[in-house]
Amino acid sequence: MNNGSVAKRTIVSETQQKIIPGDEDDERKQDKAEENDQAVVPSVLTPQVLTSLLRSIHILKTQMAQQNAEITLLKAANAHQLTTITDLSSRVAHLELERSSVAPFPKDDFLQTDNWRRLFIENMPVDTLLTMRLLCKDWRRVVDKFIDGKVESGVMIVVGANDLSYEEAHSQREGRSLVTQVVFLLNITKVGISTCSYAVNLVVVEIPEGVESIGDFAFECCKSLKVIKFPKSLTSIGFATFNGCSSLENVDLLHTGLEELGYRAFQYCSELKSMTIPDSLQTINVNDGNSDAVVAHLRSLQS
Repeated sequence: MNNGSVAKRTIVSETQQKIIPGDEDDERKQDKAEENDQAVVPSVLTPQVLTSLLRSIHILKTQMAQQNAEITLLKAANAHQLTTITDLSSRVAHLELERSSVAPFPKDDFLQTDNWRRLFIENMPVDTLLTMRLLCKDWRRVVDKFIDGKVESGVMIVVGANDLSYEEAHSQREGRSLVTQVVFLLNITKVGISTCSYAVNLVVVEIPEGVESIGDFAFECCKSLKVIKFPKSLTSIGFATFNGCSSLENVDLLHTGLEELGYRAFQYCSELKSMTIPDSLQTINVNDGNSDAVVAHLRSLQS
């Protein structure tokens, strides 16, 4: 009986083992679930960790506050710019409206007429007229006429590049007899050919600095001319420049940079008593070609 009972239990145990084959899998699943439950359980927060988290949260809040403040400033600046742009646009529109409502100047407006130009130049310094001549042909026409009219009042205005032919100078002899004063415009570097010839009542001439040459016949037959003041910038005097200046007594060229003296430059200057020349003078154009002898003679008179 005992042996049979043991055998029976053994068989039953084996049978039970055969009947429940999934017990091991269930146990494994249960173990994994327990492990997962243990992983989900949070770790304990220490005071140090909690303090660090609070500090990080405070820093983030501070940064967010700064960013919000910057955004607020940017919004305010944009609003101001929009206001300014709107205001400017309104002003431009207003100006455009005003301009469209104003009639344009008529073509015959007074400021565009010769009467206005004459009025303008009559109230400005004479020596600045050259600038006005350069503006346009309309101004040049008015200025040139004004200059010609000045001769009648005894003033001759000399402009640059003012060479005259013999015929032109001769045709103006009557008008030039009224001249008692010569005014040279600014920035002139040359007194042209026959510029002041036949100004028989001209007594004093002061040639301004900047003039480098005095052309042929420039002061020919100025019979009353007594005083000539030459500039330091002078380097050349042309042919018969002062021919027939019978009242001229002294010629001082010592302070100039004169290099060339034209043939018959001071011919028929019957009252001429003295002449000083600079060391820079190398050439005197004479008929017989003996320039050096004339230069030496003039220098000997100075010593």
